[in-house]
Amino acid sequence: MKRTLIILLLAVIYISVFCSCSSSGSPETSMEVQPTPIPGSPMTQDDLTFNIRGVKLEGNEDAGKYVEKLGNDYEFNESPSCNFVGNDRMYIYSDFYIAAYPNNGKFLVLDVTITADTLSTPRGAKVGMKPEEITVLYGEDYIEVGSLMQYVVDGDPEDANNASLSFAIDTDTRTVDYITISAKIKDE
Repeated sequence: MKRTLIILLLAVIYISVFCSCSSSGSPETSMEVQPTPIPGSPMTQDDLTFNIRGVKLEGNEDAGKYVEKLGNDYEFNESPSCNFVGNDRMYIYSDFYIAAYPNNGKFLVLDVTITADTLSTPRGAKVGMKPEEITVLYGEDYIEVGSLMQYVVDGDPEDANNASLSFAIDTDTRTVDYITISAKIKDE
């Protein structure tokens, strides 16, 4: 009798555990984990990316490969580089642009800037947000450079060569005007 009771009790526990994980469609039963950054958590390399048109853009990658994937609906500018041997390139799309620098026969992404509220950072920051909303997402550990709120992943924030995420604040509206990820420049 005792054995039957234990088996019955285990069966009830087993059924209740597995029935509570059934796919009834309610949010509580979802076993899927969504990898989202924790608001206000320290910056990581993942924060220095934009996912645009299904393409993950990040610094120091071949700009030509990105442009090929993103399509040819851009304006192209090329000008002599102030910092490198050769020309810098700019690919200007309707809601973002890519700046690239010459490096060993390729053009590597130096900056990606989003200019429309239809795009966002991995943490959800968008053009038009207030600085207070940005600090909720990224924390208070930023430096002000003119009208920029600049977050650095690692290294000295005062070193302009460090990879960073910057929010340009419109001084009249006190909202984000554009958002830029900048790569740490690779040596040739």
